[in-house]
Parts: sequence; structure tokens; C-alpha cells
Amino acid sequence: MTLILLTICFAETNAQYLISSTSITNSLDSSCHGPTAIVHTNMYSVGQTVENSWGDGSHDTVTVNNQSGMGHMGKQHIYTSAGTYTIKHVLLYNNQRVDSAIQSYFYQFCKTVFIGTYNDVNNNCIYDTLTEKTNRIALTLEVDSNNVAIDTVDILDGLYYTLKGFPGTIYKFKVIDAPQGVQVTCPANQTISDTIAQFLVNDYMPKSFGINCTAVPGFDLAEHVSGRAGLDFHRPKITITNSNCNVQNPTLTMHYSPKYSFVSSSPAPASNTGQTLTWNLNNISMINQAQVYTSFVLSGPATAGDTIHTTYYLTPTTGDIDTTNNMVIIIDTIHQSCDPNHKEVLPEGDILAGTTLRYVIEFENVGNAPAQNIHILDTLSNNVILGSLKILSSTHKVYYTKLEDGLGHSIAKFDFPAINLPDTSHHDSCSGNVIYTIQTKPGLPDGTYITNRAGIYFDFNDVVMTNEATNVIGIPQSVNTLSNVTHTNLYPNPVADILTINTDATVYNSVEISNTIGQLMLQQNIKQNETKVNVKTLPAGIYFATLKGEGGSKTIKFEKL
Repeated sequence: MTLILLTICFAETNAQYLISSTSITNSLDSSCHGPTAIVHTNMYSVGQTVENSWGDGSHDTVTVNNQSGMGHMGKQHIYTSAGTYTIKHVLLYNNQRVDSAIQSYFYQFCKTVFIGTYNDVNNNCIYDTLTEKTNRIALTLEVDSNNVAIDTVDILDGLYYTLKGFPGTIYKFKVIDAPQGVQVTCPANQTISDTIAQFLVNDYMPKSFGINCTAVPGFDLAEHVSGRAGLDFHRPKITITNSNCNVQNPTLTMHYSPKYSFVSSSPAPASNTGQTLTWNLNNISMINQAQVYTSFVLSGPATAGDTIHTTYYLTPTTGDIDTTNNMVIIIDTIHQSCDPNHKEVLPEGDILAGTTLRYVIEFENVGNAPAQNIHILDTLSNNVILGSLKILSSTHKVYYTKLEDGLGHSIAKFDFPAINLPDTSHHDSCSGNVIYTIQTKPGLPDGTYITNRAGIYFDFNDVVMTNEATNVIGIPQSVNTLSNVTHTNLYPNPVADILTINTDATVYNSVEISNTIGQLMLQQNIKQNETKVNVKTLPAGIYFATLKGEGGSKTIKFEKL
């Protein structure tokens, strides 16, 4: 579904009320719908309506709504045939025509398929819901349209994929990568096919790959950690997975910062000695993962910006196919406050073009009733490779959908259906996350910003927006050894008025503060190890403090409230 052309025609140039803009968007869900036409007027008034002529012989009239003093009309239309349609909107005020606009829209037939996996224990290539379980298998699929490869996509629990084209177009989903020791046995050619029909299809039977285990020895344990440190508390969540069929009973060990005291965890630790906790976990395989929820409070004086180190590792490692994901070292700074619904990215700050980024989106039910369904809409930067998105883990079953809004934005949708997330009184189980990686495009020029923000939807409540996670392409070329070991703190973060920078004044002698589009907002000399910067006049948003001097440069992100 593609917007081809936009032409605005003014019927009466001296009219008080005019059409200021028009656009076409697509519904951001996993079902196929017709386009939604959007019309804005320069000024709202009671008595405004819009007549829509959809180009297929159908017409309707829609009342204009007030949107911050401007008029807004949104109307969805479903076409029964593919083709290019000329859509005309006529603005009326008290039934008098005052302005008009025309836009052209190319409509394709659409169908949505669901691809999942199951453990075919009966070896009959039929998913028996009573005796067979769905799997959390990371498969990489090549997507073909009429035998032409058009996409690559990774799935974990399941994938919604929208097919577009003329009736008779055949789509194929072929497995091109699977974990070691996992064999895709159904279908025998490891390919699922579907065909676009003459009509819209929104209700369908899911299609799944049957999975079996081979006799290949070994396993692949991994741990995925989320949770920011705060002045009030620190609640890391650890997800333990095994992408192999061979069941393992691993031990998770956590060395935590002496700045915190352990309060509780679910499940309870097997041992608690000094700053070390251990958990003995059972039956971890490709169809069964484990969750460890922990809770800590500060054990003594600390300030926002202090650094903490936490180490997590899994044993055994003998026989593990990939031991690089058995240990996680988290170096975090203590935050003044922690929003339970937030997004973080690693690595932070300056990166090279082509770098693979790791995003964590955390959500928490802060309401007083369980959340039945949750979904996340994550608008991706145009500077990343959409086909490289790979879900590493999630605390709950998640279905992935690749969406386009019709305005040039790619959106990753993460569905948590029937999650039934407990309310805020259950601190150990009222939160969750999804963790994924995605690659930035190679060849991006220095100074390119990679920004990302997600919207979290709890049932039918208003969207909860996360913070904006930002990276900048470009690594300083003249950074000597001194700058690599210089300890720098910036706090509080977020900040309302005075930003404090602690660093070595013999290494850095100035600080520049820029916004997310690279505009220099403030500049100040660094004359002592503790520097105060007044940022009170800056608009709320994300900023970057770049320290410069003999040691090269160092950039730290902060948020202005």
C-alpha cells in the first residue's frame, strides 16, 4: 500500500478555513485493512465536514474534530479491487464548499499469515495442541514472492507477516538457519507457502514449522539481563535460555555491587554469601526457559551518577556450543529516578557505522488490575537494517510483526497476547521485557543520529512512551590511553536545572552540549574536576555532553526534564 502523489487544490483561495495537509496511513496491527485518509484544516470550527470521494464510486461525509485548534478528519476505506485510486476530499463549512484536495493511492491485495513452531514429538507433521508444545526457537527465514527473495526475518515464538500483491502471488517462507542440534522436519522441504486470494483475508489458520531434536551433543545456555539501577531500588531481571534440545540444570551466579543490599528474589537463591547469589535452575531447554526476578536497595550513601558493576554467569560451560553468552557484565550508573517503562541501548553513545545495537524495552504494570494484553510499537530509525532485527529473548511469549505506517516509517510490533501481567502489588512478577539486536547501516557519515523510542500499550489504555535511546555515528580518531581510563560522571540524569560533571580537568578542558540533531546548545570551559552547568533554559528532551581536551573527546547522553 503506497502513497503515490499528493496534490492540494484550493477551491477558494480567500476562504477562512483551508485544508492544510492530507496523508494516507495504514493500520498498525497484524491484520489487513484498507487505508486511512487523514485531512487537517488550518483552523477548527463547528460546522466543518469533509466529503470523501474514494475513486471507486463510493462517497461519504465525515465530521471534522478539534485537534489543538486545528481540524482533523480520519476515515478508513476498504477497496475490493487492486489498482491506483484518485481520492478527493472537499472541505465544507456550514454545508458550503470552501476547499478541496486530491491524492492518489495505489492499493494492493493483502493477506496476513502467522508462522510459528512446535515440537513434533509424534513425527506426523500435525500440531497436536494436547501433546505437543510450541517452541521458542530462533529461526531465520528467507521470504520469497513469486520465487524472488524479498526479505529476511528472524522469529522466536511467532511471526505475523503481511503479504501484498495481485491475486495468485505466491509467498514462501524458507528456513535458512536454525540452532545446532535442531532439525526442521515439517514441511519436509522446510518451506511454508501461502497465496494471495481475490479477497481480503483476516481470519486464517496459523502455519507452523515442526521441530525435532537430533543426536548432536551439546547445548547453548544464555542469559539476558535488564533493569536500571536507581537511588530507591535496583530490580534486575534475568532470563535464562537454552537454544538446544538437550536439557540442562544450570547454576546462575550473580556478583552484585556492595552499594546495594539484597532484599529478595523469585525464585529464592540457593545461596547468599557476601555479595554473591546463586540459583540452581532445572529443565532448561528450547521449550522451557527460566526467569529470575531480584530486588535490591541501597546499602549506604550513594549519589546519582555513581558507577556499579554486576556480573552474571552460567555453569556448566563444558559442552556449551557458545560460551560467549554465558557471562554478562553490566556497568551501570545509578539514576536519580527510574521509569519502569523505558528503553536502553548497548553500546551507548558514539558508534561505528555497521555496529549491531542491542535494545532492551522494559514494561511494568503500574495499575491496580492485571493487564490482559500488552503490545509495543517500536518506531525504528531509517538508519538501521530492518531485516537484521533478531529477538534474543523476552520474559513472556512474544509475536513479532513488521509494519509500515505509509509515511516512510518502519515499525516493529511486539505482541504479548493473553499475558495477564499482575498489577503493581506483585513486585516480583508485574514487569517484563523484550530484548533484540539490529544492525546499523554501513557507510553512514559521522554525525548521523540513530534514535529510537517505543510506545507501550496496556490493554485499551493510553500509550505509555519510553525514553529515547540515541547513538551517534563517529568515533573520535585522536583519543589517547589517558582518555580511555579517565573516570567521568554526569549527574543527575535526568536533570532539571544544574548538571554536574565530575572528571579530570587535566584531561578535558571544555564541554559542549548538543541536541539530537547536532545543534550546539551550550558550551562551557572545564577548570576544575567538578563542573556545574546550568541547563535550566534547555527545552525538555535528550542531549549530549561532549567533553574535549588533551585526552580527545568523550560523549555522554543525558535527559533534560
